[in-house]
Amino acid sequence: MSLIVRLLVPLLFGCSLARAENLFTNYDRSNAGLITELVKCVVIDAEGAKWFGGKDQGAMKFDTTWTFFYQFKGDINSDAVKHITVDSNGDVWFAGNQGVSRLSGTLWTNYTFATGLASDNTYHVAQDKDGIYWVATDNGVNRYDGRIWTTFTQFNGLGENWVNYILADRDSVLWFGLKTKGISRYDGTTWQTISWIKGVDKIEVRVICQDLEGNIWVGTRLQGVSKFDGQNWTTYTTADGLVSNNVWGIAIDSAGNKWFATFGGGVSMFDGRRWISYTEKDDGLALNVVNDVAVDRDGTLWFATDNGISTLKPENIKQPPIPTCDINGDRRLNISDAISLILLLRDRPDVVLADYDGDGKGSLADVIWLLKDLRYGNCPPLSASPAGAVPPVRKLNTEDVAYVTGLLHRLELASGEIAEFAAALHALGETPSLPAAFSLEGNVPNPFNPSTTIRYSVPEGKPVRTSLKVFDLRGAQVRTLVETVREPGQYTIFWDGLDDFSRPVPSGVYFYRLQAPEFSATRKMVLLK
Repeated sequence: MSLIVRLLVPLLFGCSLARAENLFTNYDRSNAGLITELVKCVVIDAEGAKWFGGKDQGAMKFDTTWTFFYQFKGDINSDAVKHITVDSNGDVWFAGNQGVSRLSGTLWTNYTFATGLASDNTYHVAQDKDGIYWVATDNGVNRYDGRIWTTFTQFNGLGENWVNYILADRDSVLWFGLKTKGISRYDGTTWQTISWIKGVDKIEVRVICQDLEGNIWVGTRLQGVSKFDGQNWTTYTTADGLVSNNVWGIAIDSAGNKWFATFGGGVSMFDGRRWISYTEKDDGLALNVVNDVAVDRDGTLWFATDNGISTLKPENIKQPPIPTCDINGDRRLNISDAISLILLLRDRPDVVLADYDGDGKGSLADVIWLLKDLRYGNCPPLSASPAGAVPPVRKLNTEDVAYVTGLLHRLELASGEIAEFAAALHALGETPSLPAAFSLEGNVPNPFNPSTTIRYSVPEGKPVRTSLKVFDLRGAQVRTLVETVREPGQYTIFWDGLDDFSRPVPSGVYFYRLQAPEFSATRKMVLLK
């Protein structure tokens, strides 16, 4: 009989996640005198002042008081402000539908098509680390060095002319968010246009951000948010926990949490493991149409919405529940808890009791996160899970040991943890009697994809040289699994579907042969991909 762990949901969690109303403080015309409640963007300067762009009523600044900027006063050249950027000198740039305005102290300068812009319809201004300005328009991108305007279009490298957003990353590589064709990337020499979501013809990029680890995050219309780690793209959608697939704004707080402003869904926070959402109905957000987000030096989050401005203080941020790491209830935190969770997921796949990754499902990903929590000391204190909540672990049978062993290659184990697993399995396993004869058992599972386990026995007596190899239908050797001297006992070997050169083998029929002095046996297995 295999291990069954009975867990009660309330006892698994060190804390609970309760619904709370009015987590936000909201500002609108009635309580703050805003010139408009249709707030499209927010940015925070080095002094801590907050700057907001209105859809059609100008711009606003808040430090200890409010200051308003209008076109009719001769301030900005457009009351429709799409994005605001603060440069390294503290100058403030406003992108709108009648060009770009720059505020330097009290001096306003306006730039238009007549002075060198590719178009008066501008969307964003970025500054690279060399102090060069880049302007996104619907007719290409402008480069401005303070004297000369240069235009880039689809005819000299840009993927398409309509550009919504620009990121100059820490290496001064430029990322241009396009209207329909994903991203154009420019390193100063080479242009590359990237469309990373398979099966999607049009990718509209609305925002690009770089996190503390250097990853690039891209918010899109309809396709969620994607992360590029320098090699691979990972896309997150509502299926993963994102509150809406329309991501208009991204901010990274000091803890590395990612905050996503979405159109129609509210706000999502992602800590790298779990998704937490904030909405108008449940949490007091001003409106679920959130256009932008910024975080100030105190950790307060500022959200630009179509119904004014919302702020979320650090003390009001919802804390996701973290399950206890003491899965087996022995009042110790170690590899044995991961073994218990693996077997729990095998025996009770329909019950989600230890959701470490916050996706609402029980899977091997939860075991991986449990191992990370154990490795880095992120587990809640044992006092959070009462003693005796779970019955003690009994001895594991050979079926349990084989099952856990067969999964080790998928657990992203750190150096030394394989040995810890082996020691824990030995300590928890039943002590079998020595076999009387050689045997080679059928692999489990069979058919399989992508891996399987093979059990064999070496009889009581002296150690013998043992060989276990895999062959294809033609008799060609595919993989050597064992080629060594074995002590008497029962053995479980894992085959990961790779050949001797670590290449995946194709679907088909394979044979595995055990050879020892005066013994040879062969069995058949089927790989189905």
